[in-house]
Amino acid sequence: MKERGMENGGANRRDRRVSHFMKVPTAVALLRARHGDVTARKMAREEQQKAKRARSKRRFAFWGDVVMRIENGNPNDNRIDVQ
Repeated sequence: MKERGMENGGANRRDRRVSHFMKVPTAVALLRARHGDVTARKMAREEQQKAKRARSKRRFAFWGDVVMRIENGNPNDNRIDVQ
């Protein structure tokens, strides 16, 4: 029996996992679509803490940017609103 999504020799597009190799807006959109804003922010913060423990600057920066964009509301907005 074949695993789900492996019939064509590759992963199914619906089974995409969020990782630091993808663009931040794509990761934000996937997390929001699957889990909603509150849970997506919680998951991104947990991943940021994992990256901190692993001492990965790249992953830490990626997940920090994801958290910031989820909190600000617009995944494509590159500006930081300081109030």
